[in-house]
Amino acid sequence: MNPLMFLRTVPLFEGLSLDDLLSVDEALKREEYLANEIVVRQGEPGVTLFIVARGSASVLLESRDGSAPREVAQLREGEYFGEMSLFDDVPRSATVVTLTDAVFLSLDRDRFSILVMQRPVVLMRICRMFGSRLRETNRRLLAAQGILTP
Repeated sequence: MNPLMFLRTVPLFEGLSLDDLLSVDEALKREEYLANEIVVRQGEPGVTLFIVARGSASVLLESRDGSAPREVAQLREGEYFGEMSLFDDVPRSATVVTLTDAVFLSLDRDRFSILVMQRPVVLMRICRMFGSRLRETNRRLLAAQGILTP
């Protein structure tokens, strides 16, 4: 698949111009994983955003009581994780394990910093995504507390 055509399908980069997508493509690295391979581990330092380019992965939360990790999400092509690590030094909040052989596109913090200095619109797009996710989380929390109807 054409990398630019694929990036256009990733919600994180939706609406970016061709020039912006070219810059994003240049900043990304391609990483291949086998099925059942750990991509990131909960509690470890993280500085990289990952985009699923091919395959699928499971997001697992480890419990404090030592019981088996619990799957909280599955990621498919075009979905991404690790975006918070581009901005802070907080350890990874979950473990991600591939369900199939998979290809990820990765963007580390250093490359991200250079990219957004050259293309501030990419930073604005990511900020919009953060805002959208925060609003959705708040909506779900309020609905769970009965304050807001779903």
